[in-house]
Amino acid sequence: MARKRTAKGKREPQSGAKLPLTVPRPWSVGCVGGAFEAGDAAYGMRFLRRGFGYTDDDDRLFALGFPHLVLPADVAVNLERLASKDTFHLRYYPWRGGVWSRALMERILPCYDDLSDPDTRAAAFTGEAPKLSFEAIANQVASDDLPYGDVFLYMVEALWGTSRTLQCALAAWEDVEDWREYPWEDVEMAAAVPFLLLRVTAGDRKRFRARLKKIHERIVGQGAGDTRAAAAFHIAAFGKPAKVEDEFRPWRTDCYRDPPDSDVGARLVEEMGKLRPADRAKFDGRLAFLGGDAATAALADGHARFHKTWHSSLVEQLARIRHPAIKKAMTELAAKKNADAKAWLEDRG
Repeated sequence: MARKRTAKGKREPQSGAKLPLTVPRPWSVGCVGGAFEAGDAAYGMRFLRRGFGYTDDDDRLFALGFPHLVLPADVAVNLERLASKDTFHLRYYPWRGGVWSRALMERILPCYDDLSDPDTRAAAFTGEAPKLSFEAIANQVASDDLPYGDVFLYMVEALWGTSRTLQCALAAWEDVEDWREYPWEDVEMAAAVPFLLLRVTAGDRKRFRARLKKIHERIVGQGAGDTRAAAAFHIAAFGKPAKVEDEFRPWRTDCYRDPPDSDVGARLVEEMGKLRPADRAKFDGRLAFLGGDAATAALADGHARFHKTWHSSLVEQLARIRHPAIKKAMTELAAKKNADAKAWLEDRG
């Protein structure tokens, strides 16, 4: 049975489910005081564009890689549900869109010390949070065979801190014996690294990149240079793809570039003209931040060119951007009974 929404846009629980905590509107969750430990010293803050978003928090989030992150505030609001057996609605913003699945939740819980008994999990989260296990997280990274690997790292980051998350992930990758046999289908965790690097200091970024370059060299040296792992680590280590894809679409690689490419806006506008819903392209609001006014307008005006399964994520991402085209897009989506768009118009329209 579909979940209902109240007039304020908040989700109501399914019949029989217990949801003791409020689900905030996605654009209301910010990073006041700095959501990540590097604060204003984070490398990505050099790309800050004041006034791009509705609030200072929105501006900071886009500079630090939004929507490729999970906010600590989101995790704090939902830890009780995460640990319990009740239904929960833990939102996330990465470019795949949607709501976290229980499978992903079950993946993070074993990374805590002394939480092997499911019946004790809810109680464990009511007091001081248990410590994450470095070894358990490294084992998850070393066996990246489950979906949402990037979101897994973002969630660990929100719970544990950016630098420590990168330390753990890189240590696991450095221990891989043979990259030709590594069981990666989507190399999703490595795809998260360029955005994690935006949220550490410039000095830490330099040191992490040096290690990433060595991992990439090892992958190539073992004869796995044509794998998706090699491609993902090349982007993470060098800030750009090793080669242009034959069927190039800007949201595949432009959002990962570091430093950003000055032509991203023009490429996006051109490609948006060719896009059709049947392409099922993934919507990435970061391209609006990187591409400027023309790219923002192209994404907003072209929202109908994305498959309807992306409309919820599209609203959550556009909701933080201050641009005339956003209101027009939200109005059109609200007319199609998109509840989040209607709620946004109440708040910011």
